[in-house]
Amino acid sequence: MRRQKRRGLSLLEVMLSVAILGGSMVAIGELIRVGTLSAGHARDLTQAQLLCESTMTQVLAGAMELNDVTNQTFDPTIVPGAEGWNYSIEIGQTELEGVVNVRVTVQQDRVNRPVVFSLTAWMIDPEVEFAEPEEDATTSGGTSGAGTSGTGS
Repeated sequence: MRRQKRRGLSLLEVMLSVAILGGSMVAIGELIRVGTLSAGHARDLTQAQLLCESTMTQVLAGAMELNDVTNQTFDPTIVPGAEGWNYSIEIGQTELEGVVNVRVTVQQDRVNRPVVFSLTAWMIDPEVEFAEPEEDATTSGGTSGAGTSGTGS
């Protein structure tokens, strides 16, 4: 007896290929979900960093008062797109006289996966006044310079 050539796939082969396809679709779906969550977290962290840098710049430039602030909401008329974000400012002393430690923390009003970003900077305490240096008698009269001038021939 001659064996006939088999045409097509057996039921077992079809079921195995469908199972492999289903498993790979589940894995790809999970990768898409994790990627979407990570992209949202990165977006929120970038927003927090920008808001924190903006607030720190305002404090260092003197546009905001140098006071401790806790969970203050951003004014949407001044900072558009900052709805749901709070900031805190902590002022601390350093070992150096006349220098304060400023820490700005920005956080999101979320229960699940809150995003928090902090920056720390040192700045001269605006309440401290430094004495003007006294002029020396040797440097106050006359001029000194290192430059020379001349004509070439």
